[in-house]
Amino acid sequence: MLKPNSKSNLNSQTNSLSKTQLQTANSAPNTLDGDMLDESLLRKILLKILKCFLDVAILAELSNGKELSGYDLTNLVKQRFGFSISPSSVYSTLYSMEIDGVIKSSFNGRKRTYKLTKKGRKNIAYTQTKIGEIQRFLKTLVTGQTGLPK
Repeated sequence: MLKPNSKSNLNSQTNSLSKTQLQTANSAPNTLDGDMLDESLLRKILLKILKCFLDVAILAELSNGKELSGYDLTNLVKQRFGFSISPSSVYSTLYSMEIDGVIKSSFNGRKRTYKLTKKGRKNIAYTQTKIGEIQRFLKTLVTGQTGLPK
């Protein structure tokens, strides 16, 4: 069984990635054969990746022991990554995660808050150990190389 590594925090990984990505999106225009690349395409790709990995981002955010509401998580996505994601996307992801047993909800005053379960802690700890493989997979996907990453 894998144990969470407190020094290896996916939050710091995602923070540095998002800062780098945003710097890239805001940097001087790139050229390819003299044509300007459309930076909105980059933002669309980053948003698609964020939506696909929203459950991982939520697990990472909850891994520090905080209990957060769907509203809190929606705002954190906006602050951290600069993207507005619809509350329905966040809440449907939270619902699926609770059904899967990786988070548990409870009522805290007037709002529902979420926290990691033991299974959720194991899942995020495992994911954190596989960041390199995930990056290689994305590189393979984007470059069109054949074969899966090792």
